[in-house]
Amino acid sequence: FFRASRDTPLHRLLATAFDPFTGLHLWMEGVPPEKWRRAARFGPRGHPDEGWNDVEARIGGSLTQRIDPLRFRGDTFIELSAELLRIPEYGRERESHRLIREPARVTLDFELTVGPKGVLDLLFHGNTTLAAWHEQRIGPATPRGRFGYAMTVGLGSDYHHATHAHAAFDDYFGAAGLLGPSVDITLFEGRWQARLRSEFYPIFALARAQAYEAYRAAGGSLEGLPTTLTREGYYYAYGATLLEQGTFRRDRVELGGEVWIHRFQNLGVLDRYQERLRPRLDVADGLLRVRGWLAHDVSPEFRLALVYELRRRWGVLEGVSVEDVDRRLILTLGRRL
Repeated sequence: FFRASRDTPLHRLLATAFDPFTGLHLWMEGVPPEKWRRAARFGPRGHPDEGWNDVEARIGGSLTQRIDPLRFRGDTFIELSAELLRIPEYGRERESHRLIREPARVTLDFELTVGPKGVLDLLFHGNTTLAAWHEQRIGPATPRGRFGYAMTVGLGSDYHHATHAHAAFDDYFGAAGLLGPSVDITLFEGRWQARLRSEFYPIFALARAQAYEAYRAAGGSLEGLPTTLTREGYYYAYGATLLEQGTFRRDRVELGGEVWIHRFQNLGVLDRYQERLRPRLDVADGLLRVRGWLAHDVSPEFRLALVYELRRRWGVLEGVSVEDVDRRLILTLGRRL
């Protein structure tokens, strides 16, 4: 995407950061950036005019409130998000009913929270809609704006890698959803625009057992537990990931919210000493992350946003359950790339 954009130092840097191996391959073949294959037409920000895109880098600060014990923490927050829709007619005056047999939507999210003790939160999320049915009916522009809708129903894949420093422990998980359904609906109603997204993925995951330390403190036995759990604190799991997201926009103001739910259940296989495992071992974990935000475009390039986030993490191991809750406010200044 960035390699096909207009030739600027920023686009060269982003192309190398997102796809270093192609850049290395071109360099070894003696192809300089001036000779990279560019798009025939460019949009307002110099990106290929082949669909809709939203790429934004944000920096700001966060204030976290923790429960039990009650405490507050201030940190630096950095985020990079990119969403590319390979649907040329999206949002334009057009009627469309077609099957898309190639990736129709790609998203990438990177979040980093840094404090006095180093990296406190790290999130990498990638998602691709591999094939989809696109339905759209948007009428001509009027003095009151555009009217109509666009809907995409598809099958895609999803990947999460996340770490989070809780008050009592360091959490982490990696989850891969190979194939799951997604629905993306945008409504255009004059100066108003509403977008609703829903995604669900069966997943295979590596998850930290949050209740492990509490289980051991209660006198729980190590006999029959997975080797990775007793030595490293994690286990292999199956489960599901669910996303529900809604945004409402009027002119330069956006109000939005999203809910992420991750559920992990002990897989009970893939252990080095499989024959020693306790039958029907009860190990399960979950994560609920709720976000709401209010954003204002201070200019075509810059956006100011205030975000509220609630994170609820729970776990259970053989009847011993624990829970941790964080709440935080995030204020960021973003620049569209």
